[in-house]
Amino acid sequence: MIRKTLKTAFPYTIPIFARFWFLGLAYGIYMNVSGFSFIYPCLMSLLVYGGSLCYMLLIQLVF
Repeated sequence: MIRKTLKTAFPYTIPIFARFWFLGLAYGIYMNVSGFSFIYPCLMSLLVYGGSLCYMLLIQLVF
């Protein structure tokens, strides 16, 4: 059941993944040109997306 659900949902996630990949790449290049190290964009993405995943965990615990 889970495998069938993933196979059905995966094609719909490709455009979203492509947009996030492009935005992340552009932000990383911008930070590099601005003189920041590679580690700063990585930490920012972990903190920002980590915070949003905390909300999803809360929803899973409640429902």
